[in-house]
Formats: sequence, structure tokens, C-alpha cells
Amino acid sequence: MEQPVEFEENGGQYVCQLLKSLYGLKQAPAVWNKPLYKLLTEIGFTRLDSDYGLYAMYDPDGDVQMLLTVNVDDLLLMALPELYNKVATQLKSVFTLTSMGEFKYLLGIDISIGRTHNKTVYCQCAYIDKILKTFNMQDAYGCWIPQSASESKANLKPLAPDTKLPYCESCGLSSVPSVWLAVRYRACSASPRQVLVLFRAQTLS
Repeated sequence: MEQPVEFEENGGQYVCQLLKSLYGLKQAPAVWNKPLYKLLTEIGFTRLDSDYGLYAMYDPDGDVQMLLTVNVDDLLLMALPELYNKVATQLKSVFTLTSMGEFKYLLGIDISIGRTHNKTVYCQCAYIDKILKTFNMQDAYGCWIPQSASESKANLKPLAPDTKLPYCESCGLSSVPSVWLAVRYRACSASPRQVLVLFRAQTLS
């Protein structure tokens, strides 16, 4: 960081070293991730090359014993209680952690763990309702994805251009990758951006 005005040392090109990274700095995520990565690898985790936010701990036979996900400064540990408590203790020896108990909601997904039937249910109802309200599409009809078998270019109704659609706000909302086929197909009657926003909202409903 450059020296603040009136704090310069005459005759020297000095800079200030930040002792604590702050939110908003471009370097903050890296400053946090480096010590976290170092600790996790030291206690036996391996970071997946396919997703840098996911770590796995393996037993000698190569089977996964534990999964740990990282989302900024939120960590989610998935393992049997004995291993969970051991790893949590190791993490608390370095970082100040707050245990939230068994997770029921994560990144817009409601999670229900049914141990009786050995089943885990993921539900995006609350997330979907929130997104539909954001785009004022609470009454929108759902649509087939990738697309309806009966749909063809001949019966597509042209969409009136709408430059007010919040394209940027819709980026990253859809959790259905196959929506891109429908967007590419439907774009013949409107701008791709306009179609993308509408399909993102409709496929959530």
C-alpha cells in the first residue's frame, strides 16, 4: 500500500505492509486461502483439481472418508462424528470457528437428511421463489428443459425486444446447465440475452 499523504518518509520509496487483509481488497481471498490450504493439506486433505472449493480426505484404501467444502469463510464438513470432531478440533487450534450444528440450508438449497431411510433431499424452493420475485415472474409457467419435444422454429412466437431485462443480475443464477440448448434454439426470435434471462427464470419455476 502506498504511504498516506503527510506520512511519507523523505528520500525513500517506502510502502506500507498490511498486517491484516480486509474485505474489499483483491488480495484478501488469496491471503485467506493460502493458510487454509496449507492447514488442510497438512492434516490429510487433498484439494480436487476439478473444484478448488472441495477437499477430500482418503483412507489407506483410497476411499473417501471426509469431504470439506469452502465458500469464502464458510466451511462444511461431511464425515462420521468421530472424524468430524477430530478435524474440527484441528481447525479450531488455528482458526476461530463457530459451529452451526447440522446444516439445513446452504447457498439457497434446503437440505434434509433422513437417516432412517439413508436419504438426503435437496430442495431449491426458497431459492426459486426468491429469484422469481426478483424478476417479477411469480406467475410464470414452467418450461421443459432442454425443450419441449413438440416445439419447433415454425411455432415460436417472436419476443418483443426488451432492453430493460436485468441480464447481468441473472448471470450465475441457473443451476440447470442444459438450459443453453433451449436458449440457442429460441434465440432466433429475440436477442440471446433476452431469451437467456427468461429461460433462467422459467426453468427455476
